[in-house]
Amino acid sequence: AHDSGLDIPALFVGSAQFQGFENLNDATKRLQAKCPKAEVHVPEKTKHQNFADVVWWLSEKMLKRVGMIGEADAAGAYGKIVALTRD
Repeated sequence: AHDSGLDIPALFVGSAQFQGFENLNDATKRLQAKCPKAEVHVPEKTKHQNFADVVWWLSEKMLKRVGMIGEADAAGAYGKIVALTRD
């Protein structure tokens, strides 16, 4: 896929945190450019753990304090991610 892209629809959902990792972000953009049917979403103020179910097991306040999740509303960000991927 990194060499030739994808001819099928591709959904890229990434965290705002990962946009700050220059090499990872550049590689992701190069792959997205090779996918003519790509849909790209980056929920604002999210970190990697916003994409995991940890937001349902530990308090949002604690997760934000230790830097595991971004400043986005935890349930709202998780809901948006699920909504993007469910179809």
